[in-house]
Amino acid sequence: MGLAACGQHAVDLAIRHVQDREQFGRPLARFQAVQHLVAEAKGEAASAAAAVERAVEVVVATGFGRGSTLPVAVARAPGSAAAAGRIARLAHQVDGAMGFTLEHELRCTTTRLLVVARRVRQREALGCGGGRWSAAGGSGRAVAARGR
Repeated sequence: MGLAACGQHAVDLAIRHVQDREQFGRPLARFQAVQHLVAEAKGEAASAAAAVERAVEVVVATGFGRGSTLPVAVARAPGSAAAAGRIARLAHQVDGAMGFTLEHELRCTTTRLLVVARRVRQREALGCGGGRWSAAGGSGRAVAARGR
């Protein structure tokens, strides 16, 4: 699961939680402060998804990875790694302590989300990417996924 998919799944889990969990006689989703947190997380997830879509468009347009065994190249879209951290923080904030337990699906999802984001940052720090990606107007930092 990639950055955008993990981020959206974390948001979906947070939404399900705030709709199901009641506090002070009403669902958490009815509290304005919680609504703001969920809206912010949804915005971050949408931003990351749009950045990945743009990255895929550039990859398709430039033929990056054509003829290789790579099924698709998933690019480091500007801000997607930072968005991952914000999504994880917001999802855990609305989920509360239960979301940190080992067996909870949110912990598993956000752990994966943060691992993928860290890999993206590491590749960025190492200066990976460039070539046709830069020429096509991308960020110059591409991460190739080998079917992961």
